[in-house]
Amino acid sequence: MKAKEAQVTPIADPDTIEALKQWINQMGSRGVIPSSVRNNWISAVESLSTALGEDEPKTVTFLRGQVEEIGRRWINIKKAKPDTGQTYVKRVKTALEEYAAYRQDPLKYKPKVNKTAPSKAPQAGKADEKKSSATPEGRPVPQQIPLAADMRTFPVGPGKTFLYALPPDEVTVKDVLKISCHLLTFASDFDPTNKSQAQVFALARADD
Repeated sequence: MKAKEAQVTPIADPDTIEALKQWINQMGSRGVIPSSVRNNWISAVESLSTALGEDEPKTVTFLRGQVEEIGRRWINIKKAKPDTGQTYVKRVKTALEEYAAYRQDPLKYKPKVNKTAPSKAPQAGKADEKKSSATPEGRPVPQQIPLAADMRTFPVGPGKTFLYALPPDEVTVKDVLKISCHLLTFASDFDPTNKSQAQVFALARADD
């Protein structure tokens, strides 16, 4: 019974990219890898696969051997940011490595990616954290936030950092204005009757 649970749905040709995607989805649905990792891998594989020509093999072997070149082509085709392309390439490489490890011995496969969120800091370290939680001037020390490849930070004041994630493709000025409208409503001094604040909404609607 345990042997059956460790197996996934049989795949006719395990060397196809479709087989790779099927395996990633199954690992995610079974909780072997976090759903966020599953989504990242699938998105990266599907994105880079769009850069393959009709005459090129849609196989894991070909993808592994040409992933850097395929990533470069995808950036050119989509006119995407190089950082985005490199992020996809890294995710595809990791997925391919994990898939290869699984195929070697499905019953003993253990993913290298984290299964759960990072554990909390040890209790003994809390005293030291409190001592270093402020600058000599008494201002809070900005915390170092672990970032994913598509995430950025922006300081907004002493001890305050704005954390945001970039979409895989480029954004336009109009997109940024729309995001600004959304963020404006979270401000503690937001006033919809304020004319200067209303100008932001007017700019976002200008091209509609």
